[in-house]
Amino acid sequence: MKKIMKNSIGQVKDVKDGFSWTTFFFGFWVPLFRGDIKYLLVMLILNLVTIGVSNLVFSFIYNRLYQEDLVKQGYRYIDVPS
Repeated sequence: MKKIMKNSIGQVKDVKDGFSWTTFFFGFWVPLFRGDIKYLLVMLILNLVTIGVSNLVFSFIYNRLYQEDLVKQGYRYIDVPS
């Protein structure tokens, strides 16, 4: 399910809930393209240490972690009529 988040200056981001198929297939490249440097470094280091097994764990939790970081940066969920 997609959610839309907006910050105080009007920037809008589409975020997804649940399992991250993009993280499952592309691993640490996902936070790189989203500009999420903190989790890029975390995922890169853990992938090296666990020989890629941590990629499976991050597939389940990365979308939630990304949303939580956006909330800390001042983004809020907005309702969009469907």
